[in-house]
Amino acid sequence: MKSRIFIVCALVLCVVRTSAVELSLGPTIGYRGSINAANPGTGFVSGFALGDRPDLGLSSRFLFDENIGIGFMVELEMSGYSYVSKLFDMNASGDSNTYMTRHRYTTFAPSLYIAGFQVGVGLMYSTGEETKSLDKKNTYSPGTQSTLAYELRVGGMIPVYKSDLGDLNLIVRASYMLDPHYSSSVYVHPNRKLPDGKNALESNPQSASFSIGVNYMFSLVKI
Repeated sequence: MKSRIFIVCALVLCVVRTSAVELSLGPTIGYRGSINAANPGTGFVSGFALGDRPDLGLSSRFLFDENIGIGFMVELEMSGYSYVSKLFDMNASGDSNTYMTRHRYTTFAPSLYIAGFQVGVGLMYSTGEETKSLDKKNTYSPGTQSTLAYELRVGGMIPVYKSDLGDLNLIVRASYMLDPHYSSSVYVHPNRKLPDGKNALESNPQSASFSIGVNYMFSLVKI
């Protein structure tokens, strides 16, 4: 068994030694806006919302081709997704009847990297959720948040400044959840009856989001 592990490690080192050009690591900070992309149901609408705190993370980048920048990235981040739920009837609207839901996740995200362009997936582990009216006087629990969820992520890193120490980049990214936020049927609004069957599945929120931020990638290894 030990000999097999040694052989695998040796092969990995050989690949890295013959292919890897650069290994970089650094912090990331960004700000996200999101919306519930699922159908909230008849009589209700979902609205766009900005996060109440920035997303924080750590990014690593492995480059295998120095000329066109082919490689992959692995990112670990603490992120938030927010959306507004309100009644369609304007006579019943207002801060007391409009609710803000905020979901928080720790996300592990591998991605393919080609000359700054990224496409990958995020494995999202839930760390909390809260729903409050905009006037902060009312709260309710929409449902049980799923422990794990996946999202599709597409974006890019635009170089701003480069030096021997590393590079500063502007980050833009769009994401779409492949799984719903909750593990069961949910109340998208406290004044709504819980739907049954297909309608319950359709009303389970899934976030689409856009974020912008910066990172600094320290150059650790160059081969």
